[in-house]
Amino acid sequence: MDLLDFLTDEELIRFLQCKKTEITSYIEKPLTFLNQLRDNKLVPENLYQKVKKMKNKPKGVYEILEWVENKPGQHVRKFWRHLFQNHILREYPRLRGLKKRLLDGTFRISEKLPNAETPSSNTEVERKKKKQEQKKGATKRKKIVEETDEEEPGPSSASSQKKQAVKPPLSKHLKKGELPVICGDKEGTLYKDKLARGEKCILSEGVLYTPGDFERFSGREKSKNWKLSIRCENITLHELIQVNFHYLSDLQSAPLSPLQDHKER
Repeated sequence: MDLLDFLTDEELIRFLQCKKTEITSYIEKPLTFLNQLRDNKLVPENLYQKVKKMKNKPKGVYEILEWVENKPGQHVRKFWRHLFQNHILREYPRLRGLKKRLLDGTFRISEKLPNAETPSSNTEVERKKKKQEQKKGATKRKKIVEETDEEEPGPSSASSQKKQAVKPPLSKHLKKGELPVICGDKEGTLYKDKLARGEKCILSEGVLYTPGDFERFSGREKSKNWKLSIRCENITLHELIQVNFHYLSDLQSAPLSPLQDHKER
């Protein structure tokens, strides 16, 4: 899978908006760059010919980048894909650092990119819809926590006999409020307080993700159920929540035996 697929159109557009000057400084001899865009129909012929004839080539490259920036998201995505092809990176090796910052996600932290507006007239509607979905998700998770608190069974002789600390290293992470999680080939750290509040709660490779986004980042988006695809010490988050959600909210009062019994089975 192309790593660009993990980035949204808005992120790719905004990154281009912020990096036009930097890219221009890297393209010292723009003929290969211009031909790449023309061959892949990323610029119109009249603009290609105009820039090719310009004496001030950096100004022409910047003008092309401005033109691409104002195109739809899929066009900008195609631009990045062709800019990072091997023969272009060999011709302009300084672009490799730009590629690394874009694909490893560090630009989200170091540059704190705001949401970009795409040329689509539906941008504002889509943004509001996304916020509503996030709010609904947070409300649903809060409801699960409250229902679990109400349904917690009272102490029994069997549970008191089996009551013991979870074997390390899981218990150590639980007491700290952090869970080591894995999904596919990606590892991360889940912060249970952030999960309970419906926030981005999984830190992986320097980026905070929601559980759903972390599932997509790991390439397991087809499962469409992060509670089953994300695991902690070989236990799915679904099992942790079903057996005793207190492990993700309040370790001080939660009985440990149900999780231990489930793990042993």
